[in-house]
Amino acid sequence: MSDFRVRAYRSADREAVSELLLAQRDRLVAADPRLSPTGEFAEGDGALVVEDDGIIKGYVCPVPYELGPDDPLAAFRPAKGTRWEQLVTTEPRALSLLGETAGSETISLTWPSADRETADHLVEIGLKPSSEYALRPAGPLAAGQASDVTVRPARKEDFPAVLELYRSLMNFEHEISAHIRPTPAAERATCASFDLAVAAREDNFCVVAEREGSVIGFVQGKIADVSFGMFPPGRYAYLDLVAVRQGSRGAGIGRRLVAGTLDALARHEVLGQTLWFNPNNPLSSKFWPAMGFRPILTVFRSGTGR
Repeated sequence: MSDFRVRAYRSADREAVSELLLAQRDRLVAADPRLSPTGEFAEGDGALVVEDDGIIKGYVCPVPYELGPDDPLAAFRPAKGTRWEQLVTTEPRALSLLGETAGSETISLTWPSADRETADHLVEIGLKPSSEYALRPAGPLAAGQASDVTVRPARKEDFPAVLELYRSLMNFEHEISAHIRPTPAAERATCASFDLAVAAREDNFCVVAEREGSVIGFVQGKIADVSFGMFPPGRYAYLDLVAVRQGSRGAGIGRRLVAGTLDALARHEVLGQTLWFNPNNPLSSKFWPAMGFRPILTVFRSGTGR
């Protein structure tokens, strides 16, 4: 009879946990060859293991975090919670027991999108998908319709229109997902990024879609070296913010805007383009896969974050 129990990690568990991580790495890469998990184990303070009759069946390192009011990231995630790191599990029961240790805490976990089996178990214990990190290989995108729309680099005088679009975007996302909320810190960071993009500094960029002299959409982001978690390291174009005016959606403007942005970024030597999108947003959850962005990592969260 199985006797699953959760206990504190001990140094003597290192070999068993390392073997589980290596086996998990192979399984995840088989599910999505784009992934780049190292399989290397790093002991963490407060780590937990699940064992069954002395055999290790799971491991996680819970890392508490708290975001201050001046942190722009507080606009996109709960301000306080616990981040699960280096999760490894071979049994749904082990995952369930680890979930019970969290109690009422808000848990977040970034996990490979292609691992549907684990995703189903995460949902069963109360962690739901809240963000998708998607990757598109480098290459052009057909512009499609909306030939009367001009896509060009942003200029200083575009700022009021871009800010209005940004605020509309954040309000719309907040209506859909409780963990997303407009904050002064996030708006300040967006304004600072716009200034850098217009000045063509620090690999920031901002591209706008213009029709009959009016800015009706924008893409803002940055060229950056990426290295975190299981994501393949390298240099990518990160599309941080993308918005089209509400009354102009559904006419091919978004596609033309993204296609024009990719053309503008073609001079940069990048492995591809990345972005986060909200899977609960009925627009972005359909639009981005149609643009060739395939989710590679999914953030699961418990609770509402309000």
